[in-house]
Amino acid sequence: MLLWSVLVPLAVLFAVQPYRWWNRFTIFLLAPGLMAVAYCVDGAGSRRLRLGLQSLTLACVAVSLWFSSTHFVGWGHVYGIDRVAALVGKPAQERSLGRLFLPELRWVDHVERHTRIATSLRVDIARDSFPPFYGLWGRHFDHRVFALPRLSRTATLRWLRARSIGYAYVQRRTAPDAWVRAEPQVRTLFADRRVAAYALP
Repeated sequence: MLLWSVLVPLAVLFAVQPYRWWNRFTIFLLAPGLMAVAYCVDGAGSRRLRLGLQSLTLACVAVSLWFSSTHFVGWGHVYGIDRVAALVGKPAQERSLGRLFLPELRWVDHVERHTRIATSLRVDIARDSFPPFYGLWGRHFDHRVFALPRLSRTATLRWLRARSIGYAYVQRRTAPDAWVRAEPQVRTLFADRRVAAYALP
């Protein structure tokens, strides 16, 4: 009964998840795991076995805490809990996504509220290798973010003007990147080998 009512459904849920390593999808495994630990400790026949199980559980928790506090990874950036903890008492404007984690999006902190931003970035779920753009909505989540359509140069520039787009966040060495950068009065807010942000006139 335990196998078919608990373990097999959990295994199926784990197998069909899009990202097996994301905590948001695997956190549900914690509940049956804790129940299993409590059941095993409670059902241990001897005091020595019970202490052994408790010690093993504490060791696993310690290793888990170490991994979760020292191994922060995200699109080429590695972060430690000490860096995050040092910023807890600082003002909110110094704790934005761009300031803390993603320099590529730091420019968003300085644009006016309710602005319109176009991006040509495409999400690659299979490899999870897309540049981050989830911070484009800003600290107050009030920016409007548009997906830049795949059009010709003239149609793309016309599309930007028709929608009063103020900023463009594009992948480097792509056609939209070259088209926007070549426009007069365009200011480059950020650029590296992967992405670029431009302020449009």
